[in-house]
Amino acid sequence: MSGKRSISPATRERVERVIEELGYHPNSGAQALAGSRTNIIGLVVPFRPNIDMTVIAEFMAEIASRARARDYDILLVTADEGPAGLRRLVGRSLCDALILMEVGSEDDRIPVAKSLGVPVVLIGVPQDSEGLHCVDFDFQGAGETCVDELADLGHTEIALLAIDPESKKGQANFSVRFRRGVERAAQRRDVDIRALVMEPNHSDASRVIEQMLALDPPVTGLILQHSDAPDPVTAVLLEHGRTPGADIAVIGLCPDALAERLRVPMTTVQQQASEVCRRAMETLFRMLNHEIPTTGEVDLVPVSLVRRSSMNRAPAVNGYIHAIS
Repeated sequence: MSGKRSISPATRERVERVIEELGYHPNSGAQALAGSRTNIIGLVVPFRPNIDMTVIAEFMAEIASRARARDYDILLVTADEGPAGLRRLVGRSLCDALILMEVGSEDDRIPVAKSLGVPVVLIGVPQDSEGLHCVDFDFQGAGETCVDELADLGHTEIALLAIDPESKKGQANFSVRFRRGVERAAQRRDVDIRALVMEPNHSDASRVIEQMLALDPPVTGLILQHSDAPDPVTAVLLEHGRTPGADIAVIGLCPDALAERLRVPMTTVQQQASEVCRRAMETLFRMLNHEIPTTGEVDLVPVSLVRRSSMNRAPAVNGYIHAIS
């Protein structure tokens, strides 16, 4: 049953037939005692206010599927216990390895993660990633790509509808890296970015877009940082007679399923949950099998841009398109 011994095909067939007849399953507790393995991976995802469950659920489903393919189960830890939660999981031998999500740029779990003595993979890149295996989407590259795509179409006045940088979500590493990418590309392309903090709901989108429409010179391009902002932002723009892809260019982070069902399908940079999870789980299993050292590296999945109907060239000014550098 373990696959570690050579068994004749006839014997294997008889054993498997009896297993099926009895409905037998190995006892995980006994296996753990015998082999010092639980065959459980701890997935630490603190559920905080305003967390985008559509994106998180996609990651969780991918991780669980890849764990089951290797005969591992997932222990989901949702409480925001910080370092104490990690020590509890490992100290009670509840799991063989850990995956940490929702990683902050300055995250108090990181020093503990380095000292636990079990394989740990981060989905995210903290400020201090030395000695850790980190896998993530290239959010800085995503921010740069959004600016470059708008600048290539002649847009020089751009609004970033942003996550509050003082919030927990705004301090998460992916938010910091995305903003950094936007800022660097704006400087490189010599375009103006107006950052307007918003929550991804209709009432706050109305408030922010009214502010945006009052700006002078007028904004011609929008970058959406919230992955769940496209629905309310599109609705409010249409209420104000601004059609994405005709009157204003819109681009941002967004799952494909949402981007494609909008009234005007939105151009997006894909967060590529499937590829991030594939790389993270492959790294974790290689660590469990002692194929790679536990002191790690940063592995970023490159940006993939999907162009849809929400982009247009900047309007002419005095008969000319806005100049870009």
